[in-house]
Amino acid sequence: MTYDRHIVITVHGIRTYGQWQNALASMLTERAPNTEVHNYHYGYFSVIAFLIPPLRWLVTRRFSKQLAISLHGADNARIDLVGHSFGTHLIGWALKRLPVNACPNIHTVLMAGSVLTSDFDWSDLLRTGKLKRVVNDCGSKDSILIINQIFVLGTGMAGRLGFHGMMGKQLTNRFFVGGHSHYFESAECDDHSFMARYWLPVLLENAEVKAIDLRPSATALQGITTTLLQNTQTFKLALYTVILLSPALLFFNLYQEAEVQRLIAERQTVAALEAKKEAVLSEHKALRAENEARHQKDGAINTLVWVFNEAAVFPYDRSDMPNNRWLQLISGALERLAELKIEQDIILESHIGKFVFIPDSIENIPDGGRLATTSDREMNRETSSYSREYALAISQRIGNSIRAQADHLFPPHKFEVIGYGLEKPLVPYPDNSNDLSTWNEIAEWNNRVIMVLE
Repeated sequence: MTYDRHIVITVHGIRTYGQWQNALASMLTERAPNTEVHNYHYGYFSVIAFLIPPLRWLVTRRFSKQLAISLHGADNARIDLVGHSFGTHLIGWALKRLPVNACPNIHTVLMAGSVLTSDFDWSDLLRTGKLKRVVNDCGSKDSILIINQIFVLGTGMAGRLGFHGMMGKQLTNRFFVGGHSHYFESAECDDHSFMARYWLPVLLENAEVKAIDLRPSATALQGITTTLLQNTQTFKLALYTVILLSPALLFFNLYQEAEVQRLIAERQTVAALEAKKEAVLSEHKALRAENEARHQKDGAINTLVWVFNEAAVFPYDRSDMPNNRWLQLISGALERLAELKIEQDIILESHIGKFVFIPDSIENIPDGGRLATTSDREMNRETSSYSREYALAISQRIGNSIRAQADHLFPPHKFEVIGYGLEKPLVPYPDNSNDLSTWNEIAEWNNRVIMVLE
């Protein structure tokens, strides 16, 4: 078949700027000046980027678009693609992803150090005629591809083990003794003799490419190693799964830890609120108990004061102590104070009344008289009262009686006796003394000893 043009597109690998591409272009144009050589460069691609499948897909997608654009209108041209290492990945996947009518048919794909998997499927491209032939040059000492086979997901070592499938003029593996870049480099310097001997004939001639196998015979250990390497896809998938899931697991663990800390904090907050609630309840109980105790205390004190003040009245006609009824009442009230642990200062204030009498010969009336009444207005009358000294003496005697009742129960802080007599009546006397009955009622009310607890 006669072609109008000859186009050769080269693609370099990772961690390089593809210096071999320029050397190959010079060699091609020197032998065939009309050859159009296009060197595709995608920049420096690091190992880290190569390990990440999405980054490889992006580069492949860009190359696929550029390939379609570059070959547009080259329907009657011979088109050859040459790739090394990652460049073979770009060529293989770009051709598989291009639509049927996106670019003209490809004559030859020449690969070296390929990172494609050995089971990469070329059959559709070869069967439909979109691709005429594939020549795959392999290096039996390519250790880079072993690492690639073990650790890089979606890639393989077809550049060491060759492609699988029906071998012939459409698909040819050629095996040489060398490393990953032995095709264009030697130990001392760049060596282009390999490309001149093995690549130029493939690219400039139309003759059938013969299979080459310069590998030494494999040992049993090499056979086992090769078998294991060919079955590393599961390991790589598990490795990438772990790598991808590790951040999620890390964040999940951090989330779980944060959640645990949050729950602990919530429980501590609830516990603190419960403790505060208990403290408030305890405080309320204590206040309630204190109020109840104060109420009981005040009630007992008020009862004692009421009992004493209501009972401690001295009849006008007696100078001795009253009967023991009020002392018994006071004793009971004092016992109640002792039960409540109440200690008070007791003050006795004596207020002795001033009575109005009508003298007569009745013996049981002091000075032979009787209390004046309303009907006694026109009769002779006279007033009589206890002296201040006598009033104080009465208060002291009452105080001594109370002490005798209370000493064994209730030792007060202070016990004070004050006698006022007529100087400080509880109820003032009326100015008009003609109302004798009212006067004597007031005098009877005033004639008492008042207890005050402070």
